[in-house]
Amino acid sequence: GRLISDCYLLTPRIGQGLRVSSTSKDRCRVDDGKLFTVFSYVKNGFEKEIFDLRDKKLLRVENDTVASTVLTTRGKSIEFGKTNANSWQITKPGPLRADDYAVGNLIRSVGNAEMTAVIESAENSANRYSFRRPFASVEIIDEAGLHVLTIAKVRGDDEKYYAKSSDTAGIFEISSTVASEPVSY
Repeated sequence: GRLISDCYLLTPRIGQGLRVSSTSKDRCRVDDGKLFTVFSYVKNGFEKEIFDLRDKKLLRVENDTVASTVLTTRGKSIEFGKTNANSWQITKPGPLRADDYAVGNLIRSVGNAEMTAVIESAENSANRYSFRRPFASVEIIDEAGLHVLTIAKVRGDDEKYYAKSSDTAGIFEISSTVASEPVSY
């Protein structure tokens, strides 16, 4: 195959500047200088920003090896401990049987939480944003150690949430769906 040296949108023209009617095709130049028509999705494959290509997961949790988790919302904490391969128990505030499906779902949803934007990527960025009274916090312990996701709600905006992670440095924006997931338990 030929190496595509640059792929870009050229204004579709024929002859003396006449525009081609609406089309979903773009032009792509290959290494020998020839110009070819390609579908837009080929061109879109080359138009990526760094954020589009980065790993957006906030935690590095191995769901199969999770031993315990602590969910804190509205100033109250609930601690869960695994009793066997698929069974969970509420260990604090008291020993109670837990809904295995709900706890597993909580761990999966928090473990799969993804950022929607990078607010600040610096190591010390947590000092600029208030996480003193978080909207929610989830601590998960697996064989790799402790993983913490802390979620803060932006004041005056019911739909905007920030998060910080013990596994990924920085402050990130997350969707309201991801933010409300821990609170629903």
